[in-house]
Amino acid sequence: MGQILNRIFKIAKSYINSESDLSSANRIIGGEDEELKRIIDELNQDKQKQTSDQKSQSQDKQWKDADLSIDKAYEILGLKKDASIDDIKSAYKQKIKDYHPDRVATLGEELRNLAAKKTIEINKAYELIKKHKGFN
Repeated sequence: MGQILNRIFKIAKSYINSESDLSSANRIIGGEDEELKRIIDELNQDKQKQTSDQKSQSQDKQWKDADLSIDKAYEILGLKKDASIDDIKSAYKQKIKDYHPDRVATLGEELRNLAAKKTIEINKAYELIKKHKGFN
């Protein structure tokens, strides 16, 4: 970011110093513009790469415990194996409503982390049951 500000400062300074010679200023600004564009593109690419890497790591971490059994999934949602699709959806919505991290956002960090973990567990259980029952 400092490079960009330095370049902008240099452009402004060169423009002010050579105000009488507009063609010279245009050459300087034109060259600096290309350099600025290149730097901005590099910074944007780095930022996008970091963001995608962080998302990928987060998803890997969340879904790493894929060894959830179907019995445990029903237990997490508080259901019996013969539950209907409507019962499953209803139980899922209720559990998410009860444990969603936004509900405890004003409480301590420990409770927010616990709610986030529980939400991930509920989502995994729901996804597993949906696959098992064959609905979306």
